[in-house]
Amino acid sequence: MISFGCFGQEELEINMLNIPKTASPGSHFNIIFEVKSPTKLQEPIIVSVGVPAYWQVLFKKEPQNQVNEETLRYIYTIMSPKFAKAGSFTLYVYAKRKDGPIISKKLLIDVVRVRKVEITPVVLPEYVKEGDTLKVEYLIHNLGNSQEEVRLESIGGRIEFNNDSLKIGPNESVRLKNIQLIKESDSNSWETPLGIKAYLKDSLVPIQVINSLPVYSNKIKKKDPYLRFPIEAGIWYTNYMIGNKNTSGVQFDIRGRGFLDMKGKHFLDFTAHGPTNIDIPILGSYDVYSLNYSFKNQNFIKLGDYTLQFNNLMEFGRFGRGMRIDNEFKKLGFSGFYIQPRFFNEQKETFGGSFFLKPSTKFRVSIDYMSKYMVKKNRAFWSDLVGVSTKFQGKVLNWETEVVGNRVEQQYDYGLFNRVSIQLKRFQLHSDYIYAGKDFYGYYNNSYLLVNNLSIALSKKISIGVGNNITRINPSLDAINFNISPYNSSIQAFTSFQLSKFSNLLLSYNKQEREDRLEPKKFHFKQDFARIAYNLNAPKFILWYEGRYGTAQNLLQNNDASVPRQSIANSLQPQVRVFPWMWIGGMAEHQRTSRFSTENTLTDLFFYGGSLRMFVGDKLNANFSYRNNFAPDELIENRSLVDLSVGLRIKNHSFNLTAGQTFIPNLSVDFQKTTYLSLKYTLRINAPVAKNKNLSNIRGQILGLSNSTSKKGIVVQLGEKRMLTDENGNFYFNKLIPDKYYLEIDKSTTPFGVITNVKLPLEVNLKADSTTNIQIQLLKTGGIEGKVFFEDGEKLATNYTEKPVVLVKLFNDNESFVTQLNESNRFSFKEMKPGTWQILATLAGNEEGFTVINAQQTIEIVVDKIKKTEFAVRPVERQIEFMPRTFKLVDKQGTDSKKQNSNRTSTDNKKKVSQPISKNNKANQAKKLFDSTPVSLILKREPILIKLEVEPKFQLQNRIVQRNKTKTGNIEGNRTSSIKQSDNLNKSVASNLE
Repeated sequence: MISFGCFGQEELEINMLNIPKTASPGSHFNIIFEVKSPTKLQEPIIVSVGVPAYWQVLFKKEPQNQVNEETLRYIYTIMSPKFAKAGSFTLYVYAKRKDGPIISKKLLIDVVRVRKVEITPVVLPEYVKEGDTLKVEYLIHNLGNSQEEVRLESIGGRIEFNNDSLKIGPNESVRLKNIQLIKESDSNSWETPLGIKAYLKDSLVPIQVINSLPVYSNKIKKKDPYLRFPIEAGIWYTNYMIGNKNTSGVQFDIRGRGFLDMKGKHFLDFTAHGPTNIDIPILGSYDVYSLNYSFKNQNFIKLGDYTLQFNNLMEFGRFGRGMRIDNEFKKLGFSGFYIQPRFFNEQKETFGGSFFLKPSTKFRVSIDYMSKYMVKKNRAFWSDLVGVSTKFQGKVLNWETEVVGNRVEQQYDYGLFNRVSIQLKRFQLHSDYIYAGKDFYGYYNNSYLLVNNLSIALSKKISIGVGNNITRINPSLDAINFNISPYNSSIQAFTSFQLSKFSNLLLSYNKQEREDRLEPKKFHFKQDFARIAYNLNAPKFILWYEGRYGTAQNLLQNNDASVPRQSIANSLQPQVRVFPWMWIGGMAEHQRTSRFSTENTLTDLFFYGGSLRMFVGDKLNANFSYRNNFAPDELIENRSLVDLSVGLRIKNHSFNLTAGQTFIPNLSVDFQKTTYLSLKYTLRINAPVAKNKNLSNIRGQILGLSNSTSKKGIVVQLGEKRMLTDENGNFYFNKLIPDKYYLEIDKSTTPFGVITNVKLPLEVNLKADSTTNIQIQLLKTGGIEGKVFFEDGEKLATNYTEKPVVLVKLFNDNESFVTQLNESNRFSFKEMKPGTWQILATLAGNEEGFTVINAQQTIEIVVDKIKKTEFAVRPVERQIEFMPRTFKLVDKQGTDSKKQNSNRTSTDNKKKVSQPISKNNKANQAKKLFDSTPVSLILKREPILIKLEVEPKFQLQNRIVQRNKTKTGNIEGNRTSSIKQSDNLNKSVASNLE
């Protein structure tokens, strides 16, 4: 603590007129206070302000006349250090008269927390090669005023650091390396991302720096002149144990998917799978024969088996055999289809089509027609449907609406579908509505659905919302997509918390009614419950927990005994990554409820299971899961009790094993638990479909240097192809697939001190059926050597514990190079092209505390010469400048404070204005006027404007720079002293804040 003061005599009173509550690091603020005396002052009093270590009193304004006054007003402008730590700091105001006691007033100023972490790559390479191990050094710099715990993640590699997180103090930096292995690719060149993400503690938004580096291959990948069509041909063996009956069969499976031409206009996708020797469609054992063709991704044809998804109301998913044609142009398009459903006995055949318009990329409107031949309860009829649908997709609003009319034997009905989604900053609304009448025979019949969800993000981590769900739909599902679709009605209010990047918590209150739509009903209940759900998804551990507590009423009972009873449920599902390629998990669930009891009694239900996941590279993967059972209201769709799958891939061969036990709802008891086993072998074939006749060539020559210098024997490399130049420097590469390549010269085969006039590797884009000519000129070179000097030696500045990182960049209009200093603070650029260059020294970290003198220089590189240069780095200095401005000090009521002064004082002021300042005594006059002149303070490099609202006594016509060294006053001494402006404020700002 530094204090300033002197002695007085009588007891005084200090009243604070304004007390700033907070201050930012490196900012200034004013404190205004009054000193009151019980009687009129007979002599001047001494007033000072004590500030914490390394804080600065930039300016003070004291009354000029104190005698015969009872109240004196003071203004002090104080500046906090640039890196003041977050927390509370104590300031004191002192006042006394000669031989009198010291009167003090304590002030607390909270320095706000500033969180700022920067990531800077020290040096990035211009390119990398396939198979290289890339090491890039990064500087993590904490520019805030509090210690930060930072968790680091590599983008595309790994961080060479002992821990996943590190702690960095204020204005400290850490260097680390990001290591990435450049993997092989099927391309001759590509881009690889490289960077680092840093997560501050209690923050979900990462601080990241991502760079994209060009990669070129050591081999020419596209050697095959043929366009090949990928085909998979396999054979399946399947065995089912249905009840006590064992059934097995063998099926073939052939699939292909790819382009048919070099330009990528024609695309084909086909499947041939059969025969159906085990007719259990619900388990997927049925034959499929399909052919899909597209032209320019605008015209589509489907033949054979396919799934018809026409729209939401007419047909949302129907698997059958037939054909479909779709054509899409810029603003309009049409579609037509015919299909015979295979797994929905009530529907025999269907045809229809649509015509649509797209006035813009966001809006679409269509007219749809469909006709179905139905057989229902020994009644055959045609169902004709006509509708209009619209769709709008925007950034804030997404809207989709369908209106469909239906005619069946002179009976008319209709269906409606509407979906609205609004996302506006923190506000999200989603709504779904479906209605289908009793005589509506589209995808739904006699159905009603209303789902609404509203959520509001109170902050980045907290959201609240409400929702409702009323579902009484009767979809016409295929047997291969079996689902009971029970009736449901619920409302919910929730609050969600994003605890960290990996975890979130959900709290909700729910009211629900759920009813089995099949007879005999297995469940029908109402329940009210509070729910808590926690989800953790960390890199090595996953945890899911759900707990429910409330009441449930079993509505299967029709008598008075059906009363609400206690309902409790808890579920826990952990997973652990025991190896990088293996996860092991388990599950346990307990329910105590009367929802499923025919006698409405509390029943304990226990469920348990486990899982195993293995991924060994891209060759072997295995998954296993087991669960003993499910609750009755969960058995509304196919459920897997045991599931095992193993896949092994060896080059073009793959082997797959699938086994398990499944539950099929609404079937006889014999079908409820079906055990199955499947073995599959697949061969991958790349069939040639077209030959590329448009091959390319490269012709090149090495030029430059004198005729006496041999250009023979220089190695030119294109991928893995290498070519030696002849005596004239000529080289060539023939019969290349049109693509992007990188050409390079083996530097060990060129003379010392010689480089090329172009940057290598040289990118070459080969066009079809063409020869590309390349000329590369050799140049003799010069170089640069230099050194960076740090002023103040190792001390630098009292607040900085390390030297800033200095990067030196050499550049011209065409290319640039970057290097960093060695241990001796030296740098060099060797084998550089002759000519005029710019050399620039920059700081990576501590930029605000240091500056580079003469940071950019022009330098001429001469052949066979080494140029010398130097840079100097010094701590930032700040100066105070006083500029002529006029302000008035105004109290809270808006009245001028100086109106309380006598007319005599005002007259004296006017006289002083008329007195000119001579050149000889300008400095003395400035010193006298310092306490009475309205000023604005400007700190050079980082201007800070301090406005003092005081009535002017004198207006400076010239700018006066006040530069005095700091003097420390002693409150117990016999002399008066005060802090004056420092010649170098930065040295105080950068001092130890402890």
